[in-house]
Amino acid sequence: MSPISRGFHRRRQEPAENAGRVPPGQYVTKDFPVLSAGPTPHTALAQWTFSIGRLLHEVFGAEMTDAASVCGSCGTARQVAELAVYLRAPGTVVRCRSCDSVLMVFVKIHDRTCVDLLGLAALG
Repeated sequence: MSPISRGFHRRRQEPAENAGRVPPGQYVTKDFPVLSAGPTPHTALAQWTFSIGRLLHEVFGAEMTDAASVCGSCGTARQVAELAVYLRAPGTVVRCRSCDSVLMVFVKIHDRTCVDLLGLAALG
């Protein structure tokens, strides 16, 4: 077995046009510069599931996953625990599973959590 993972390759050769423009030990790349110890498995975004129970408790001071929510766009009523939650945005985004509208956005800035609930017609 090789001691080097399939994800690592030898250092690329520097093109002549970049000579002197790149600091020593670094090189120009056209792909996303992420270190990987092997292939990254792909998971469809629709299959991701996240829980925001702890975040809701921090913000509202109560258990909110069983609370009813009403989408301001389509009027669908669901429990907060049934909403689609995405953490790939610059914060936590909660969307309606019926119309995909943004219902809630939570962004942590230093030690404060900023909350946007404008997509909800009702919560509670």
